Amino acid sequence: METTQRDDVAEVLAAVRALPLEARVEAWHAVGVELFEVASRPTIDWGESSALAVDAVTVDEELAQLDAERRALEELTVTAAYVSRSADATMHAFAAAHARVVTRHDVLEVDQWESDPRQFVPGEFAADDLAARLGVRVGTAEAWAEAGDAVRASLPRMFVMAGAGEMRMTTCETVLRELEHLAPAERESVEGMLVSGRALLGGSAAVKRRVRRLLASLGLSAPADEDASEALVEVSFREHPDQPRLTQMTVVMDADQAWQVQAAIDARARQLAQEHERLHGGATRYRMNRARVDAFVDLLLGSVRFDPIVRLTVPVRCFEDGTTPGTTMPFAGQGSGMPVPFGAIDRSRGCSAQGGSGRGVARPAAGQAPWGALYREAEDGVAPLAAGQVGDGVGIGTAGQRRAATAPRSTTRVADLHVPGVGVVSAACVERLAGTVGSAFTVALVDEKRGVTRWTSRFTYRPSITTRRFVEQRDEHCRFPGCMRPGEFCDADHVVPYADGGATSGENLQLLCRHHHRAKTFGGWAVVMRSDGVCVWNSPTGTWYRTDPADTTAYEITSREGYALIA
Repeated sequence: METTQRDDVAEVLAAVRALPLEARVEAWHAVGVELFEVASRPTIDWGESSALAVDAVTVDEELAQLDAERRALEELTVTAAYVSRSADATMHAFAAAHARVVTRHDVLEVDQWESDPRQFVPGEFAADDLAARLGVRVGTAEAWAEAGDAVRASLPRMFVMAGAGEMRMTTCETVLRELEHLAPAERESVEGMLVSGRALLGGSAAVKRRVRRLLASLGLSAPADEDASEALVEVSFREHPDQPRLTQMTVVMDADQAWQVQAAIDARARQLAQEHERLHGGATRYRMNRARVDAFVDLLLGSVRFDPIVRLTVPVRCFEDGTTPGTTMPFAGQGSGMPVPFGAIDRSRGCSAQGGSGRGVARPAAGQAPWGALYREAEDGVAPLAAGQVGDGVGIGTAGQRRAATAPRSTTRVADLHVPGVGVVSAACVERLAGTVGSAFTVALVDEKRGVTRWTSRFTYRPSITTRRFVEQRDEHCRFPGCMRPGEFCDADHVVPYADGGATSGENLQLLCRHHHRAKTFGGWAVVMRSDGVCVWNSPTGTWYRTDPADTTAYEITSREGYALIA
């Protein structure tokens, strides 16, 4: 039976090899889909010719049948893992071949058009179209291509093993990083030792430890790279993927600093836990992780004096009174009309008369934030709150006190706010922050319906602070298909070039990272942006994409859909 199966496989393989490459890959994919459908059924269909396709009659026969199926499914699962690893290596190899073809194309194009003023490196944008098609970041597609070529050239035996599914490409890349400081002859020798032993089994972390131990035993350890370590030091924030009211903070620091920080946090956390136990007993649970977070915040804010600056994007509507949209209304102390921030006015209180206009914002009660002051300097970008305007000497307090603060009062004039890169901040927190002496709020007033800023400078190339921040908070990241580089690291690109009359306004500005800014300028990509911020892209190979504001998904669309969107 095994001989017959091997003969059948060899016959099928010979037939597949006679097909063009594109057809072979399509057949590969079709077989994979068909096998998945079989494996996902409640009962496996082994096929009529299989020895397992036998109906059991007695209990003993059924037990024997199940044992045979169990062993067969174990083998199939192992084989599927080999196929998965082989497919990953094949994908890396195809990505590398794609990069080489695009680079050759660019070289020939540049040679043909010697007077072409475009300034780019051949192959610079090779991964952009591929990344958009795959729905990954450009850096990821570039890394696949680079790893495919690098592993093939530097670790040829491991590359062949990955192609056969005997190891992961990620493991190959890990080994290559650990051996990149070696001379070619030394690297070849170490590769042979690793392949012949069991050092390549397990995950990347385990393999890395074994490789470093082997290099240390051979006296070939990599020298310390201070510059590389320094480049990794950072403090970053991002929204929690599941809980919008939580923020993830990542700190990469020197180890000698980290152990001191850890000791201080643990000591303060134990103090907080003891205080909680003394005050509440066992009535409420105080988790140690919560105690550590509170301890970290207390230690940080208790040792630093600062004036917080909060950036807000405020949707606006127009009101004739406190409830009816339809017109503009001047702020306190101003004679010119400006839109009232929607949600910033307590509509149950209405609007009090200001001056002779008969319109204005509600007066704040004693000790409350003069919310009109938050928007008074909207055009300039910052509205400071001076001491005495909002309760004198209101401190930030400890983390536990801040968490245990009372719920928002009925006079709250601001709803919960979404701060890009941080998450949802409660109205009560905003009020407490406004009560801190020296606090400042940076405000962009955004048309609630259209999602565009109401104040822009159309006659200068560089956008104002307000316009730049509006574009950052609308887009949040690079608008190129598939790119998620945060907006703070992106350029404000004129969709219609400024030299061609394009306005420096929210309707004509989009965030592009520097690489994709160059791809739009030099790489043959075209884009049109609608008034609602939707961007329609067309790649050099004719593929159409749609990207929406603050949406990380690039939607591949047909040319008909693309023309309909920009009509």
